[in-house]
Order: sequence, then structure tokens, then C-alpha cells
Amino acid sequence: MDKREANALWLLPVAFVVAYRLLVQGAWQLILAMGDRSVMTQTFSFVLGAASALAVACLCVYVHTRVVGPLTVQRSFLMAAISMPMLMLGHLVTMGFGGLVGYFKLVPVQALLHYAMVFFALPVATAIMGPRGAAPAQGVAAPGAPAPETPKPPASVGLVLLRIAIALVSVLAFLGTGIFLLIAIGFGGFHLSGQDGTFTLAILVALAVFVFCFLCSVGLFRRALKVARWIVAVIALPYIGLLLKEGEEFVYGAIVVAAYVGAFWAMCRGMEARA
Repeated sequence: MDKREANALWLLPVAFVVAYRLLVQGAWQLILAMGDRSVMTQTFSFVLGAASALAVACLCVYVHTRVVGPLTVQRSFLMAAISMPMLMLGHLVTMGFGGLVGYFKLVPVQALLHYAMVFFALPVATAIMGPRGAAPAQGVAAPGAPAPETPKPPASVGLVLLRIAIALVSVLAFLGTGIFLLIAIGFGGFHLSGQDGTFTLAILVALAVFVFCFLCSVGLFRRALKVARWIVAVIALPYIGLLLKEGEEFVYGAIVVAAYVGAFWAMCRGMEARA
């Protein structure tokens, strides 16, 4: 480990935590300035925190790649572990000791989810933007051995941003749809029969699609990208048709779904070209 890598091991978690806290606090202050307090719920807080953590983590991984070199997933987990006491120190400074203890005591599940969300932001960002394998060894190949593969060019900025967007939208859509399903079930809706059963099945399929698209964006199904984009497009057609059938107020929803599928299709084409 050279000096730059050693410095980055400590400086990047500090920068990540500071930038994350500033972004979240700035977003909350903007919401307060707009006077819209109806969105200030625990669910919205979690979604806002997750989006901020992932955005800052992607920026940190990008800077690390440009300044130090590619960041591996294993190293990102180490940096994420280092960032945890720094995040706790930030909460201690802003909330005080009593407030921090009360936070973990009164809402332990929310506190654990918050810290887990921040912990996994760097590894997820690294999985999206990081290297996919070891670089080929340099030098002359042994007699009879296959020639070393030519290193692949780095992904374009557009493709990287598209993968980040698909991953982020998929996570947010999964969280929003899942919370909606839990709330509806809590109020006694969505029975597994008749029209409610069909609607429940449609939501469960949508949840599965969001998970599948997220896994594709982080490179898990690279060998099946050509099939993956067709699967998502075919599944999306009934949803688009249903939204168009419901009336003019749902046309924008159909446009959003079509745009999401189009972005996923373009992402798969770009990743397949580099595979």
C-alpha cells in the first residue's frame, strides 16, 4: 500500500461522512424553507438519506478512481467500517450525548437502518462504478500460451451516470412500492382473490423487476443483458397499457415507466458492448 492509498483509506471516509451530512441537512433546510412539512415523515427521511448517501458515495468512488486508482469492493467495506465511528461522532456533535442515546433508545430500528444505509452506500457505489476484474499481466506470453487480452477501455461517463441513475431509481421505486404494499396490507387491503389479488400480484411483480434491474445495473447479470432488457420491456407493457386505460391523469405515469424501460434498455446495450 503506497502513501496515497494509505491517506485515501482515512480521508475518503471522512469526506464521505461530511459531504453526506451536509447534503442531507441542506435538503432538509430547503424543504423547511419551502414550507412543505407534509413530506417530513420517517419514510421520506429514509429515502432522502439513502439517495444522498448513494450520490455522495458515487462521487467519492469517482474521485478515488481519478486520484488514487480503482477502488475494490473489499477495500470499500473497510472504508465503510471506518466511516461508522465518524458518523457517530458527527451525530454526537450535532445531537449531543443525550440526544444520540435517546435516538438509539427510542427508535432503535430506525437508527440501525440509518447506519446500515450509510454503511452499504460505499460498497454499492463501488460495485456500480468499480473494476470488474484484475488487469491482465504485462510481458511476453509463454510459448503456446494464449495472448494476453487487451485491457478494456474505461466506461464512458454517460454509461456510468446511466447505471447510477438506474440503480438509484430502482432502489427508490422498490422502497416506495414496498412501503405502499405494507401500508395497504396493514389497513386490511389487497386480499389474494379477485381484483385485489390481481393488483397484489402486479405489485409483487413490480418489486421483483426493480430488484432485477438494480442487480443488472451493478453488473450481476452481464451475460444475460440481451435477454434482460427484453424481459423488462415485455413485463412493462401491461403496466403501460393499464395506466393509459385509467385516464388522462395516468398518462404521465405511463411516460415515466416507458422512460425507465428505455433507460434500462440503453444501459444494457452499453454494458453489453463492453462485455
